[in-house]
Amino acid sequence: MAEAAGVSVRYANGLLAKERSSIMRLALSMRLQRCRQALEDSRQNHRTVSEIARGWGFSDMTHFGRSFRAMFGMLPRDVRKSARQP
Repeated sequence: MAEAAGVSVRYANGLLAKERSSIMRLALSMRLQRCRQALEDSRQNHRTVSEIARGWGFSDMTHFGRSFRAMFGMLPRDVRKSARQP
């Protein structure tokens, strides 16, 4: 991300520190948001929660579930259930 913005990782993390964030936290947040979008997308109902998580780079499902819940206040399976209801 820093390279794409044309700055050093250290500089980018310094800027993000003002917002109490970092490149790693920003990347995690973006990946979790993509997972949530996939879980809410009816075209991806054939994929399991684990498949979606792995597709966005999560190899530890416990870490994924805890991070997801911390960010959205819901478990991934609950997001999927609510998206499937009419």
